[in-house]
Amino acid sequence: MRGADRATRVAGAHWETLLEESRALAAEFEDEGWETLVVQSGTVTPVSERDRCGLDVLVPGNQYDPLAEWVADGVEFPRSEVYCREEGEVVLLVVVMRDPDAEKVVVFPAYYGRAESEGVFERAREEGELNTYLRKLNGETVVFSHDDPAIFRP
Repeated sequence: MRGADRATRVAGAHWETLLEESRALAAEFEDEGWETLVVQSGTVTPVSERDRCGLDVLVPGNQYDPLAEWVADGVEFPRSEVYCREEGEVVLLVVVMRDPDAEKVVVFPAYYGRAESEGVFERAREEGELNTYLRKLNGETVVFSHDDPAIFRP
């Protein structure tokens, strides 16, 4: 079994828990008056291409569209937190993106296999930035930049 397939299988076994954790974090923000969006991401692929370095996260269009509207309205999400844990060679994540000025938060689960993503994290360390690309099937993408790639490591 290829490493990426193994990472997807391991993440799948824990996906409901990751979604529950995402919803619980969003609920905490809602209790404090923030507007929240939980994106139930799908396949996650580490990418290190010419102009892209990070995690490409496929998301359903009906959850992508409200996020794209927020971004079009000027919401910037300058703050990020990542909750992560390991299951063997797979790292499971819950990513929280916040815009304190707009009091809006996006929460989404993600994952990566350590072996398949080592080049991505090496490049991110060198460049001082890792991105998460929330992408709709048609290619539309919202990019979140994280200036501390280490927050994605357990």
